[in-house]
Amino acid sequence: MKTILLALFTLMVSGVVWGQETDFLIEINPFGENKYPKDFKVKYNSTIKIKINNINPFMGRGSVDVVTSNYDYNDIKKTLNALKGNIEDQIAETVGSNSEAIITNSSPKNYIDKDFPRYYNDFIFAYSKFANLLSQKEKQDNYVNSILFIKDIKTFKDQVAQFKIKEGDIEYNYKELEDRYSYLRNTNAKTKEYYAKEWKDAQSKKEKVYSDEFIKNIYDVKQYLEQQSNFAQETEFSYLDDARQIRDDKVAITPKIYDKTGEKVLHTFPDFTITPTHKLRVNFSAGYLLSFIGNEEYGIRYENDKAIGITKLEEEKFSHALGVLTHAFYDFGTPLDYGISAGISLNTDAKINFYGGLSIAFTQENRLVLTSGISFVNVKRLNISNLDNDLNFTSSNIEINYIERYKPAFFVGLTYNLKK
Repeated sequence: MKTILLALFTLMVSGVVWGQETDFLIEINPFGENKYPKDFKVKYNSTIKIKINNINPFMGRGSVDVVTSNYDYNDIKKTLNALKGNIEDQIAETVGSNSEAIITNSSPKNYIDKDFPRYYNDFIFAYSKFANLLSQKEKQDNYVNSILFIKDIKTFKDQVAQFKIKEGDIEYNYKELEDRYSYLRNTNAKTKEYYAKEWKDAQSKKEKVYSDEFIKNIYDVKQYLEQQSNFAQETEFSYLDDARQIRDDKVAITPKIYDKTGEKVLHTFPDFTITPTHKLRVNFSAGYLLSFIGNEEYGIRYENDKAIGITKLEEEKFSHALGVLTHAFYDFGTPLDYGISAGISLNTDAKINFYGGLSIAFTQENRLVLTSGISFVNVKRLNISNLDNDLNFTSSNIEINYIERYKPAFFVGLTYNLKK
């Protein structure tokens, strides 16, 4: 029993996997030729997937997996604080070692250091590097949201990665800032008083870059840039639709790009229609039907001004009619559809005729149908009840009598398909 259940389960799983197999992959290429099934036709019951290439994943909706790493900005703060302490110790040692030289300097202690503006400008330049680090987020956002479709994906990925804050950049900038600040701090009191505005500004900026809020902001930007770069490296720059089974007569498809919220349409591609092949399709057509059979016509035959019999005048060779045919076509995936047909018509005497045969559908969308086969047409034939074998009258009834009968005949028809 267990063996039977296991076998059934295996068949079910196999069936599911088989059923999910994609027969056709339709690719939409914004920078190249789109790839469609030949003549936009696929086998009935087959599956297709729609893939849109070169999508900017930062702007368009897509399916992605993002791997992120978590950092504790307090670790960065501890590193910076340690760095700050080391720099201050080094500066103190430098000042102590040079104190004797300063004391022996022949210049008075209360002179104004005219190099202070240069020290200040160097400090501002070092400080501006922090602003540049923070601006990387805005620069990266502007870049990744500048264009919806990416032609050179490798270059795009490399450029996104260029915005990342490199390891050691933050520590280096803090060290440089401390170094530039030391020149300002080591000037005498009179110089600081003379350049009080610049000195206070430098003190304020230095205090700002060591604040918890500023350090956390630097950390957040660093992490954000790394996440965006990882996202660009790992995600697919395309959108792959779920597989869908083609079982309808026509499937109209309109590829679209939505924003990442899935609410706003950013771009709509030209739509296209997929028509399934290798399936039976029933439809109807109406038009002209010609049967190679017609009515018989006779006239009275006279002798010495006396009606003695009848004679055959002519025989119509064709019957014309407007009719309706029902078709069962099988689409072999060729430009023409082939099938069997049956239908009825009304002839010029408002009599019903019957038709059956083979049909070929052609022209655009196979709307025109050529049919040939056997028809059963209601035609008039001579009633010989008052005639002998020589068509002479055998009674006083000298009228020409006809009877209506259904006769088989070859027919051809040209009709127009009423259903696409």
